[in-house]
Amino acid sequence: MSAIRLSRKSNLVYCVRKFGVFIDGQKIGSIGNGQTETFQVAPGRHRMFMKVSWCKSKEFEFDIASGDTKEMECGTPLGLWYVALVTILVCSVMFTHGLIKFGVSMITFVLGIIATIATFQPDRYVYLKERTDIRTI
Repeated sequence: MSAIRLSRKSNLVYCVRKFGVFIDGQKIGSIGNGQTETFQVAPGRHRMFMKVSWCKSKEFEFDIASGDTKEMECGTPLGLWYVALVTILVCSVMFTHGLIKFGVSMITFVLGIIATIATFQPDRYVYLKERTDIRTI
């Protein structure tokens, strides 16, 4: 058997959600924020991707030989700016006064969500890549 050692970068975005780990279209497990997990795979050619909610990484295709371990990394490229933007949008909706301002804020908030979903591209919200910073001694 061969193995994939997958490390997930710690991040505030999706910090309470586990990412689903898919190999060859089948879910083989999940990984939490800041965790490292090892998954057993058969030797050969595989396709792997990560998924959380409606967000999916690009598929990563790789070959692995018998007894080898492939080092992979996943996470979300969204940072503190994303959390701040969502917080500002939510607060603007919550703290507006009057029905007109509330209605305009709600419409703006909903349009922002629709624009985010409409411009969805794999790997924008969740990524998967091979780790290159591992050094063997």
